[in-house]
Amino acid sequence: MGSEMCIRDRGGFWENGTEELQKKAKKLEAQGIVECPGWVSAKQRTELFEQSSIFVLPTWFEGQPVSLLEAMAAGMCSLTTAVGGIPQTLGEPEWNSLPTGKDGCGVMVEAKNSRMLTETLEELLLDENLRREIGTKARMRVQEYYAIDNYVNQLVSYYEKLRKEG
Repeated sequence: MGSEMCIRDRGGFWENGTEELQKKAKKLEAQGIVECPGWVSAKQRTELFEQSSIFVLPTWFEGQPVSLLEAMAAGMCSLTTAVGGIPQTLGEPEWNSLPTGKDGCGVMVEAKNSRMLTETLEELLLDENLRREIGTKARMRVQEYYAIDNYVNQLVSYYEKLRKEG
């Protein structure tokens, strides 16, 4: 995909999400700049990650988004909102001000704050070293906390601890 921006939407909140995004891109005369492929296969998702500079998830409500974990596992620099389980996923469960996470494994901004999102996105797009550093830390975090072997070991340790205390 040779676009400047790729928006992937499964139609979640919008019944015809991809079609609506394509109409908006056409109205803004952004065809060729904005691409809206809709649902993609695992192979296509990997290709999109390889072609992208940053993963942006400007969500208003989430638990623990699999798409964020996938981007982190791919070593992507992620920009998302501080909602639901995202702070814990990024290892930032306690934060005092936003944006935060530029020294961690993903950057969070305030939900529904398009100005903060835009300014932070611009900053990240202009700093390739920062994006690379955040992406490396993201991949390490996924390997440490979410890789199946490590996850199983943590779970077994937890149950052993409970058994000893019980």
